[in-house]
Amino acid sequence: MFADFDELLVHRPPAVVELAQRLRVAAHEAMPDLTERFYPHWEGLGLKHPAGGLLGTLFARDGDVVVYLERGASLPDPHGLLTGAERLRQTRTLVFEPSASAPAEPILVEYLDLALEHALGRAGRPRAAGRRAGRRGDLVGRLDE
Repeated sequence: MFADFDELLVHRPPAVVELAQRLRVAAHEAMPDLTERFYPHWEGLGLKHPAGGLLGTLFARDGDVVVYLERGASLPDPHGLLTGAERLRQTRTLVFEPSASAPAEPILVEYLDLALEHALGRAGRPRAAGRRAGRRGDLVGRLDE
C-alpha cells in the first residue's frame, strides 16, 4: 500500500505519471479551492470542493488515467465520453490515455465544472422530506407531548 499519490506514481509508467500530473495541475488551476485526499486502499486521489464535496477521484493505472466522477450518472455528457453506465449506478468514468491526440486537461476541467454545477444545484435545493425523516419527526413530536 502506498502512503500518498506521489508515492503511487513512482510505480507507474512515465507516460501515465506525466498525464496524471498534468490532469492534477489542470484541476487545481481551474478550481483553486480543490483539496485532495489520497485513498490508499483504492489507490485514488479524491478531488473535493469546499461547497460541492467530492467531485471525482483520479486513478493512475498502468496504462491510463481514469477519473471517477462521483455523481457522473446525473451529469450531462456533452462529448459522449462518460463510461461505466453498464456497471456503475452513481459514478461514471473518464478514461484518459497517454497516447491520445486530444488534450485531456480541457476535457477534465469541463467535466469537473459540470460536476460542481450539479453539486451546487443539489446543495441549493431543499431536501425532500423522505419517509424516514417524516417518521423520525413524528416520533420526536410524540415524545415532546
